[in-house]
Amino acid sequence: MKALIRPLIGALLLIVTLDAFAQTLQGSIGWNRRVALGFGTSGQVEAVLVQPGAAVNSGEILVRLDATVYEIALRKVGNAEELYRVERDQQRADFDREQTLFDEGSLPAVQLDLEKLELVRVESAYAGALLERQHAEFQLELARLKAPFSAWVIDSAFAPGQYVNHDLGNPPVITLAERGFYLARVLVNAQTAATFKVESDVRVQVDGREFEVIASAIGLEPVPGSEQNAQYLLAVRFASDQLIRPGTACTVTLP
Repeated sequence: MKALIRPLIGALLLIVTLDAFAQTLQGSIGWNRRVALGFGTSGQVEAVLVQPGAAVNSGEILVRLDATVYEIALRKVGNAEELYRVERDQQRADFDREQTLFDEGSLPAVQLDLEKLELVRVESAYAGALLERQHAEFQLELARLKAPFSAWVIDSAFAPGQYVNHDLGNPPVITLAERGFYLARVLVNAQTAATFKVESDVRVQVDGREFEVIASAIGLEPVPGSEQNAQYLLAVRFASDQLIRPGTACTVTLP
């Protein structure tokens, strides 16, 4: 019986010893990513599709400019592309016919070369039309402001009917914060910063709930104002389906 009890006591002592060396730090929650988005072109706002506080998905349209001019341009290049495609197909058929005549000895080489040059011209024109269509599609896409990731809408400076001048120094923007991922931020001293390993088993608790840590990163420079007693920012990334507001208190436990 004593032989069984001694290993158990040793294991308990080891756990207590490890817990004694663990550091429990108090910090606060911040957004994992926060971005301000604006248009890459000028135009009049046709629709504002989201409001502050809304949850949006990646790729969702947030704000849309009047795209009439871009839609007309896309139709025009689409028509030109179709004309060049028909001309290219016809020229290919003509060249194949001329090649057959040349192989039979019924067509001089000079005439075949002229047909080949014409084929190169129309194929080049068709390729140019394809590029023009891609450019028109890109311009049309610029008139739609989309969410780069699933996010919360923090603020918006857009209103229907507003004219957006892309060339101005301070154009309107919509501010998003990534949804589903957060950062637990705490300050550590120089000794902890020197010995900390990113693969360490870090734990995060918020309001009594413990979250699985995805990644950790520690600053290379002390935070401003802590030069006398250097403190470094430790950011711990974790996931949560529920909204956790920035500034919420959290506990970070280091091994």
